[in-house]
Amino acid sequence: MPDRRKLLLVLACLSFASAVLAAPPDEDDEEFRPGLVAEYRVGERAVTRIDPDVAFAWDEAAPDSRLSAERFEATWRGLVLIRLEA
Repeated sequence: MPDRRKLLLVLACLSFASAVLAAPPDEDDEEFRPGLVAEYRVGERAVTRIDPDVAFAWDEAAPDSRLSAERFEATWRGLVLIRLEA
């Protein structure tokens, strides 16, 4: 995996580390789909999807079948709900 992709993955993980600890599960939690909104960009072309996990091994492949396997940018957005068991 090229260093740039590793750096992107580390930065994404660090941004999620600032998540706020949540109370026990609430009935309202069920309305949200699990995952983070991902935007992948190669040049001017961009695709958006929901990634249920942020753990990839693309190697030299494209991050999404709708994009070429060139150098790309990835951005993940969303909230992380951390449930604590008592």
